[in-house]
Amino acid sequence: PKVSIVIRWRGSGSRYARLIADGYTDARGQVVLKDLPAGAYRPRGPGIVKAFKSSGRRGQYAVTDLPPFTIRSAQTTRVTIRLERPVTVNGKVLDASTGQMIKYALVVMDDYMRCWARQGQYNFTLVKPGAHKFQVEAFGYRTLTANLQVHGDAHAKMVHDFTLQRLPRGTLVVKCKDDQGRAVKNAVVDLPGTPLAGVTDRNGKAVFADIPSGQRYKALATEKNHATGIGTSGVV
Repeated sequence: PKVSIVIRWRGSGSRYARLIADGYTDARGQVVLKDLPAGAYRPRGPGIVKAFKSSGRRGQYAVTDLPPFTIRSAQTTRVTIRLERPVTVNGKVLDASTGQMIKYALVVMDDYMRCWARQGQYNFTLVKPGAHKFQVEAFGYRTLTANLQVHGDAHAKMVHDFTLQRLPRGTLVVKCKDDQGRAVKNAVVDLPGTPLAGVTDRNGKAVFADIPSGQRYKALATEKNHATGIGTSGVV
């Protein structure tokens, strides 16, 4: 892999000069950077990129130990950089009350990487070790934000489960009638803005149990022999 290091070099007085050095490691994992000015160095932000040929993707190695060092005139200085492999982070999204997995939860890492936990499980690959922000949300649950230190095991994997708290729940009953006031059965009722849908029974009712309370819902009803109907509920 190629090593690119931004080095803050203490020059004359108390000011710092920025020096960028790079090179490719050999079979022993060593890279030789020649003709560097003598002085005290405090490396910042080295980046080591390793290609994963099996998938064509690239993962970012993380530096876990990079101490300051001093280069003396006409001498060779050796510096050891310890690296940690990219990590696969996965786990479950669980209901705090039941312990069951929550389907269709959304897990967002660092505000831009997204994973839909359609069956209650999420998976991120090639995650750079270190601090990462996670946000987990699901319909009917309080949004969870967590800051995690991501570090892999011997197989470069990390398992972490997220537990979400339920919002207060209630029941919504939607009734569908035609222009004559008769019940409409087998109408499909959707609640826009939610993943919920139902079908009316012979009495024209669609029951949505255990949904978040304290808010109003819009209902959209469709049936092949009737025009589409829209309604708004009271506060559940």
